[in-house]
Amino acid sequence: MSNIELIHGSCADQIVDVVVNAANSGLWAGGGICGVIFDKAGYEELTAACNEYKTPLKDGEAVITPSFKLGNAKAIIHAVGPDFRRTPAGFKELFEAYYNSLMVMKEHGHHSISFPLISSGIFSGRLAHPAKESAKQCCRAYKKFTVDYPEYYVDVKLCAFTGTEYEEALEEFDAQFVCGRDNDKANRGLITMLETDCPEKIKDVTGRIIGTEKYKVFKSILGGFDRGLQLKSDIHGISHVERVCFLGLVLASEMDLSMADTRLLITACAYHDVGRREEWTDAGHGKRAADVVGNYVDYKGQDLEILKAAIEAHDRDDNEMEATIEKYDIEDKDRVLMIAKLLKDSDGLDRVRVSDLDPSRLRYDTSRKYVDFAKELFRFYN
Repeated sequence: MSNIELIHGSCADQIVDVVVNAANSGLWAGGGICGVIFDKAGYEELTAACNEYKTPLKDGEAVITPSFKLGNAKAIIHAVGPDFRRTPAGFKELFEAYYNSLMVMKEHGHHSISFPLISSGIFSGRLAHPAKESAKQCCRAYKKFTVDYPEYYVDVKLCAFTGTEYEEALEEFDAQFVCGRDNDKANRGLITMLETDCPEKIKDVTGRIIGTEKYKVFKSILGGFDRGLQLKSDIHGISHVERVCFLGLVLASEMDLSMADTRLLITACAYHDVGRREEWTDAGHGKRAADVVGNYVDYKGQDLEILKAAIEAHDRDDNEMEATIEKYDIEDKDRVLMIAKLLKDSDGLDRVRVSDLDPSRLRYDTSRKYVDFAKELFRFYN
């Protein structure tokens, strides 16, 4: 079983397969942990190995070299984190620096890895809590990797060098892995519960879906979702997001959506409430979510516009949805309207949690077929 832990110490001192260097784009010896690793490995040998790569590397990229004189590791992965002084919204690249490091580790058959808090030093710019942000992106990358590759065991050590960094990162670890709830379900997550303890009343639906390619998309998106973005709430908290994502998967499967539209719908389900500030009525939260979602996903061009439009439209009355979508530079607006309506229905089905589900307000006959399922899903996982 894979594991992640937060350690008060230096990543360069851990006995692991791979030590990660917080590298610069030119892969030259720098200050901080980068300088420490070059000193321990041997400046000349490590510099020569790094010179084999074409630089500058892009933010988020990761490459591997031998560890040379660094005897506590078999290899060194050099991960380029964003410089927040130049790219103040570089959160996606920070996530990629962690995730791509895990991918490079896997490609070379290694299983244990120690990270520094990437981009939390001189590269942190004006981030208010750089250690917390770096820990958040490390946790996101670990979760996504373990969902994407459930059979590949990894042991991740995230290392905070100073006491202040450790306390800041620990706060994020608690938020990511305890999630503000004390019950067993909160710690296990919907995916694990569906795959291990699924009750008979919903197995006729889940049994058709679990293991499909669309289910794998659902697992990947939900596994990579940053729980820290979600309002800490019993009504609009992380369990709501998990259920809405699964309900979106159910509708996408029943309506035979393409893989591309399934991915867009489930991503919209995951991020639809990240702009929420209030527990109940919160006008404009869809627009706020649409404005920031590009910082957390890999979509570009038309796909990103579709995602943003669907998320903003879900917060509008039905008679305002088309006008909202018209504001976006999208070629196939009917496609966006369908995704936005399915997002609203997925979200609407989970209104069972507040005893306010009116089937007549759902937009598709297919959605109305799953009212009883939504009720059972909520009883099973809330």
